[in-house]
Amino acid sequence: MSSSISVNHPLKKILKKWSFSINKDIVAWPDGFSSAFFQACWDTILEDVCTTVTDFFRGTPMPRSFTATSIILIPKNDSPQSWSEFIPISLCNVTNKILSKLLDTKISQALPDLISPSQSGFVPGRFIAENILLTQEITHHLDMRHSKGNLILKLDMSKAYDRVKWKFLYAILEKMGFPARFIALIKHAIEHCWFTILVNGEPSGFFKSSQGLRQGDPISPTSFILASEALSRGLNHLFVQNPDMLYQTGCKTRVTHLAYADVIIIFTRCEEQSLNKLMQFLYLYENQSGQKINHSRSFFTPGKKANLIGHRIKSIMDFNLKCLPITYLGALLHKGHKKHQWMGA
Repeated sequence: MSSSISVNHPLKKILKKWSFSINKDIVAWPDGFSSAFFQACWDTILEDVCTTVTDFFRGTPMPRSFTATSIILIPKNDSPQSWSEFIPISLCNVTNKILSKLLDTKISQALPDLISPSQSGFVPGRFIAENILLTQEITHHLDMRHSKGNLILKLDMSKAYDRVKWKFLYAILEKMGFPARFIALIKHAIEHCWFTILVNGEPSGFFKSSQGLRQGDPISPTSFILASEALSRGLNHLFVQNPDMLYQTGCKTRVTHLAYADVIIIFTRCEEQSLNKLMQFLYLYENQSGQKINHSRSFFTPGKKANLIGHRIKSIMDFNLKCLPITYLGALLHKGHKKHQWMGA
C-alpha cells in the first residue's frame, strides 16, 4: 500500500487548504511571519509558496531560515522543580509546517493499512474510545479461573518523541515498502532542522539534533506511530510464538495489547517464564528504537488467581503494583458485576 503513495507536486488548492487550516493564533516564530499573515496575503505570496514546495518535493535542500525552530519549555504544573516537569514545544516557521502537513497528509492515507488494529492513536477512522471500551471488557476477565492467572501491564514511554532514533524510523519505513524518494523527503524534513532555545523570550544558541521528533511538527505524530509499529508487530509475533503467554478470556479472539500513541497496555499470563520473555522483548525494543519505559508511571495489575505474588512479579518486571480500579487514557477501569448477579437482581 505504501509503495503507491504519490510524490507528485501538490496542487495550489491543496496548498491553500492546508495553509488556511493552520490556527491564526499560533505564535509567529522564528521568522516572524504568522499563519494569519499567510492567509491575509495568500494571493500575493502564492507563487513563492508554490515554488518553495515544488523545490522541496524535487529534493532541493531547504536553507536554515526555513527549517529554524524555536524550543520553548511549558511547565506541567504551577511549581516545576526539575527539567522532567517541563514539556518542550517546537515553534516552527509556517512554511515548514505547510511542507510537514503535505507529507503527513500523504502518509495518513496509508496508515489504516499499515498500522496494527491495536494502535488507535492518530490513525484515520480509529478512536480513543474504542481502546477504552475494549480494555474495560478485557479487564472483566482479569480473575478468570485457570492455572496461571492473568496480568495487565500498562506502559508509559518517557519523552517518547524525543527518543526516536532516526535510523530506526527509516528502517521501519523501508520495511513497510515506502518508496526511497519518499523516505528521502521525510528524512529531509526531520533531519535538516536547526534549533534555538527561548530563555525568557530571547533566543539562545543555534544547534542541530541527532535524534527525536519535534513537538508541534505536523509530521511528528504519524512518524512516531510508524516507528512504534515495530512494538505492536513484535508483541504479536512474540505471542504467536508463545501461545502460553496469552491472556485468558472467554472469547476466541485474543487481544495481546492495545496502544494509543505512546501509552501501551499489555495483556498476558501471570507466569514467570511468560513475564521474563515479555521483559526481554521490551528491553530489546528499547535498545533498538531509542525508547525508554517510564518505570515510575508504568504498573502491573495481576488477577486474584495469579500464582505469583506481587513482590515476585515486581522483581521480574521492576514496575509498581496497582490494584483495580486503574486509570487508562483518563478512564477508570474496574471489574463489574457478573452476569448472574445482574440477572438475579
